[in-house]
Amino acid sequence: MHPGLSAVVDLVLPASCPACGAPAASLCDPCSTSLLGQLVRFGGPTWVTPDPAPEGWPGCVAVTAYEGVARTLVASYKDDDRRAALHVLAPLLAAGLLAALRGVGAAGGGPTAGHPVALVPAPTGRAARRRRGRDSLGELTRAAVTLLPDPPPVLDLLAQSRRVRDQAGLGAAERRVNLAGAVVVRRARRDALAGAGCLLVDDVVTTGATLVDCARALGEEGASVLGAVVVCATQRRSGRVRAGPAGRRSGPGRSGSLPEAGPPWPG
Repeated sequence: MHPGLSAVVDLVLPASCPACGAPAASLCDPCSTSLLGQLVRFGGPTWVTPDPAPEGWPGCVAVTAYEGVARTLVASYKDDDRRAALHVLAPLLAAGLLAALRGVGAAGGGPTAGHPVALVPAPTGRAARRRRGRDSLGELTRAAVTLLPDPPPVLDLLAQSRRVRDQAGLGAAERRVNLAGAVVVRRARRDALAGAGCLLVDDVVTTGATLVDCARALGEEGASVLGAVVVCATQRRSGRVRAGPAGRRSGPGRSGSLPEAGPPWPG
């Protein structure tokens, strides 16, 4: 739905839960309870690593699993332009950002290292942006940043240099091939990289292919990639994103190390 039409519909029609559609001002009570249960089971913002871990993995904090209400909220926000979902997803992403920023600093690679941190959203493909009529991830990132006590800048640095297939349904190897070398730093924004450590942002991590290629593109321009933050981590049937010590692979422009994480995420 076009953003302008969506805004008119929101004014004319009664509000509904962005997860189940029941009449509600925001997330309804049953969906709120279900989402809270997801967050408790996941254990809060956690450093996660795809299994198997892709070469060049930058490290990543996830807030919850990509299932249930959280999965529905991501889809309804991105594909159905349900703005009520943004008001639920933004605080979740903000919690992950805060945990990552504190973790980065504790690891000696972030604010305590004497340079600022910038948030860099993963690029949205041209076809997806045209279909949605907006940059949904950029909007989500900026909404989340407003909730932080000391908000870092959000830099729109990355773009896709070629067309890529929709990642849905692709396996880990197919995703790596699909995205390899596809992400580039926008020429007009390269000067913004000077002196800043970059923290990548995305909505969902599955195999890690997107974050790896984003980290590669930034690293090739000399940026210091400190890690990434996502709202949801996908558990796959064969191999999964797991919690635990997130060993960082060496790569261009990489500095610091990740803090110790908790026990493996149960399947």
